[in-house]
Amino acid sequence: MRSTFRPIAVTVALAFPAFSCFPIPLGVGVTVPVAPEPAPVVVVPAQGQGLEWNVNRRGSDYRSFDLGAPQPELCRNACMSEPACVAFTYVNPGVQGPNARCWLKNNVPPPNPEGCCVSGVKYAGGPPPPPPPPPVGYRALERGINRPGFDFRHFDLPAPSPEMCREACYREPQCVAFTYVHPGIQAPAARCWLKNPAPEPVPDRCCISGVK
Repeated sequence: MRSTFRPIAVTVALAFPAFSCFPIPLGVGVTVPVAPEPAPVVVVPAQGQGLEWNVNRRGSDYRSFDLGAPQPELCRNACMSEPACVAFTYVNPGVQGPNARCWLKNNVPPPNPEGCCVSGVKYAGGPPPPPPPPPVGYRALERGINRPGFDFRHFDLPAPSPEMCREACYREPQCVAFTYVHPGIQAPAARCWLKNPAPEPVPDRCCISGVK
């Protein structure tokens, strides 16, 4: 007796629970919305600051110095405090050295677009006013003059003001002459040298001197 086996197709249905622990790969046939990148923020400086951002004014420098902080306002303030300065250029840190650098100018060079720098002109709104007359009893300051020697005392000034050095000399009976040294030459701050007797004047852009 011959036995005949017929193939039987068996369909097995695998049922998964509603919450499966199998991970579902993302990115295969799935569209995930991505938020667009925010637009770059453009910072516009406030009006009236007297700063020309991304501008270099090359040339006409009479002195330069490193700044204690990366703030172009410090360079602008130094220019405003010196009668010889009519324009300035601030150079960002890492361009001419590890620190920010300030260049003071006795003429106004043309502006050049450069990302390294921030510049400005002292009297952008019109011609400079005439210098004020010296106080009664004071002799005029000798700008660009050094009187080396015969020092009996020196000290740093809290502000870059040659008038403060002159006043210190007038307050001391022993003092007959003085020399003010610009910031960044002998120290980060301006320095005042009181003298007796009065040395001979020597042309030097580092200094401002005077005789009582």
